[in-house]
Amino acid sequence: MSEKKYRRSLIEFRRALLFVFGSVFTLLVAAAAGDTTCGGALFGVPIGWFILWLITTIGGIPLGIVMLVAPGWRQLPLTERRGIAVGYLLVGLVNFLSLSFHVAHAVPGFPAYAPAVIYGLALSVVYAKVYATDEKSEELFP
Repeated sequence: MSEKKYRRSLIEFRRALLFVFGSVFTLLVAAAAGDTTCGGALFGVPIGWFILWLITTIGGIPLGIVMLVAPGWRQLPLTERRGIAVGYLLVGLVNFLSLSFHVAHAVPGFPAYAPAVIYGLALSVVYAKVYATDEKSEELFP
């Protein structure tokens, strides 16, 4: 794709990010309130909740990674794409938190929150690396 197509895609992904954030925060509130324990469920989670959680997780995390490190996306300056990319990675953190809230109902304690904590630490390292990168350098992970 040319730079113009990547810029157009960036605008579309920015709009989609608002929808995805709305979805994952709704999932988080439902999991925190304990509304995910009804009948007709898959792994103790309502099928609709689980499918939406899975789609936003599988769609958000890889897209954020690709926007940061893929050669095609490097045609755009890092300063233009890093906010949206980190936003999609943040979707993964909110999803891991909502899953942790759901698992904590069955398995209380730290093991329920371990994936969210580990992902949060990795996300903070990526965030620091992306925003500490000099604007002249396009090498994200040398």
